[in-house]
Amino acid sequence: MSDSLPPDNTMRQLRVLIVSPMYRSGGAERCARELFEGLRARGDVEPAMLVNRLRGDEPPGVRSPRYRVERWLDYMRVLPGMHDWRHFGSRRVLDRLTTTDFDVVHFHNIVGSGFSVAALARLARRIPTVWTLHDEWAPTSGLAYDLSHFTDPGDRQRCSAEIAFDWDYRATCTRTFLASHLPQPVIVVAPSRYMVSLARDSGRFKTDEFEYLPNALPMLDEPNCSLDATTTRERYGFRPEIPVVLIAAMDLAVAYKGARYGLEALNHYATLCDPNRLPQVLLLTSDDHPANKYLSPALKRKCVHLTTNEELASAYRAADITLIPSLRENFPYVAIESLACRTPIVGTTAGGMAEIIGNNERGIGVEPADAKALALAMSRMLNNAEIIQSMGAAGRAWVEEKCRPECNINRSIAIYRAAIDRFRRSTG
Repeated sequence: MSDSLPPDNTMRQLRVLIVSPMYRSGGAERCARELFEGLRARGDVEPAMLVNRLRGDEPPGVRSPRYRVERWLDYMRVLPGMHDWRHFGSRRVLDRLTTTDFDVVHFHNIVGSGFSVAALARLARRIPTVWTLHDEWAPTSGLAYDLSHFTDPGDRQRCSAEIAFDWDYRATCTRTFLASHLPQPVIVVAPSRYMVSLARDSGRFKTDEFEYLPNALPMLDEPNCSLDATTTRERYGFRPEIPVVLIAAMDLAVAYKGARYGLEALNHYATLCDPNRLPQVLLLTSDDHPANKYLSPALKRKCVHLTTNEELASAYRAADITLIPSLRENFPYVAIESLACRTPIVGTTAGGMAEIIGNNERGIGVEPADAKALALAMSRMLNNAEIIQSMGAAGRAWVEEKCRPECNINRSIAIYRAAIDRFRRSTG
C-alpha cells in the first residue's frame, strides 16, 4: 500500500476510502468532508480521504497522491480532451489499492480535474465502490449541467468549458473518453430524486442500484436558526420594517447558477414595489463582487463573507426570503440552509430545486431563465407576512425530516455494506 494513504488497521472496522477533489471547497466537497467527519466520530468505521490538493489544515487521515509537478500540467485542461495521463500520482496510488486496504470506496465529484478517471474506473473493478453524483457530469458524459435547451449560446459555452476552444469538440472528446473509462460503481447515490432518475435513465451505468440520499445538514442544530429577525437585521445595518432578500452571489461566469437572472429579477422588482419599501439585499459574497455593479443603485445592499454555521444561520434569519435563480441544480446547500432557518425560497424549479420547494409549500418556484416571473414571485411573498411564516415553518419541518446528519451517516453505512455484499456475490 502507498505511503500516501493511512496504514491498514487490524481491527474489524469498516474501512472506507472517500475520494474528493479537496477537503474544503464547494458543496460537493462539503458533502464529502462532513461525511468523513461523521464517520470518524463513530467507533465502527475507519474512514480515510484521498484529495487532489492539500491546504495544510486537513485532519489526520486525509492525504493527496498528487506529485508537485502535476500543478503545471493543470493548464492542459484548457485543451480539448481529457489528458487523463497527466495525473501520475493518483494513477500510482489508486492502481495499488485492493480490498486488503479498504472494504469500500466512495467517489465524490470526480470530474477529471484532479484524479485519473481511468485509474478510478480500474479501482471500481477491484474494490466495492459507491458514487455520489453532485452534478450531471456522469449521466451526460462530460457536462456539469446540460444547458443546450436554453437559448443563450453564451450561457452554454461558459458553463461547459470556460475555454476558447469549440464547445462541441471538447464535449465530443470527453464523451469518447468516458465511453471506455466511466467508472462503474456497485451503487449510484444522489441527493435529489431528479438526479437519481437522470442517472438511471441515462444508460451510462451498468448497475441497477440507485439510492436517494439527501445531503446532511449539521446546521439544523445551530441555535442561531431561531434568532429574532429584527435583532439580526440590526447587525447588518438594515431597517427592521423593510423586507430583506438574501442571495448567495454566484460566480457570474458559472452560467448554470443563473446569476444574471437573479440580479435582473431584483432590479425588476425594484420597479414594481413602493419606493418606500424597496427591498434590502443581503449578498453572501465579498464587497468587491461583480454582482454589486449590476444591482440597481436604489437597492440598499450589504455584502458579507461568512464561513461558520453560526454566521450563516444569522444571515438567513435576517432575510424574509432567499433568492435562488439557478438554470440547473441538484440539491443546493443554500436552499436547505435557508429552510433550516425558516426562510422560504423564491427560485426556479430546475432539477432538484423542484423537490426542495415542493408544490409551492416551502417557497415559490418558477421556470428557469425568467427574471420577470422571479420578480413577481418575490412581490407575492414580500407582501404577505403570513405566507412567509407558514412556508418557513413547512421548510424547517421538511429539512428536519430529510437532512438529519445521523440519518445520513446511518444510511451511508448501510449503503456501504450493501455494496460490499453485492460486489462479493457478483465476483464470487
